[in-house]
Amino acid sequence: MDTVRRVLLDESQMEIALIGTMHVSQDSASAVQKLILEELPDTVCVELDESRMRAVATENAPRKGRNGAGLHFERVLGAFQKKIGDKMNTAPGSDFLQAIESAQMVQARVILIDRDIRTTLERMWKGLGFLGKTRFFFYLIKEMLQARSMKPEEIEKLMEQGEIDEALGELAERFPALKMALVDERDAHMASRIKACGGKKVVVAIGAGHLEGVIRCLQSLQPTSEKV
Repeated sequence: MDTVRRVLLDESQMEIALIGTMHVSQDSASAVQKLILEELPDTVCVELDESRMRAVATENAPRKGRNGAGLHFERVLGAFQKKIGDKMNTAPGSDFLQAIESAQMVQARVILIDRDIRTTLERMWKGLGFLGKTRFFFYLIKEMLQARSMKPEEIEKLMEQGEIDEALGELAERFPALKMALVDERDAHMASRIKACGGKKVVVAIGAGHLEGVIRCLQSLQPTSEKV
């Protein structure tokens, strides 16, 4: 079940509806469409940067401007998402493509709010160190092997907020520098971009693992009242 949370930024009177999605779930894409068509926002914010936008819009798009281990990591992660997407009968990033398409249907502006993927990969890779990189690749391979044997309903269960919080907690414990670059810093960046988007009624489509962090960052930027 995709989670929708609502935040009101008091200073600007910006009404924000945030939906936490799974990038390889058709149900998530449908939930994003439903929310946008119901809310009729003037602005839709999406967890993409320009580079990832091109990648999800064009299958097998070349990753320009990236090289080295960070690119290898992105390819491994992309292959992992594609494998899960095949199980779920949907393409990775279908949730965000649906957000953009639905925004166009209601004539809303689309704002890409994520940090440049090159910056994220660079910070992540530098923070891990040699031993951390080795441990992380083994960890990722183990998770990929486990995911290959999972049924679609088991993958959907991972979307539950308790499961997500547990997974992020494990990531922070095992690889604190990785979580900082991959999750925490991006949460803060996306919250700043949302606040600066200039909309009055805003829908935000982000991965479920970012939902709570982005809300906390929005609340820290200025006094807010939140409606669940």
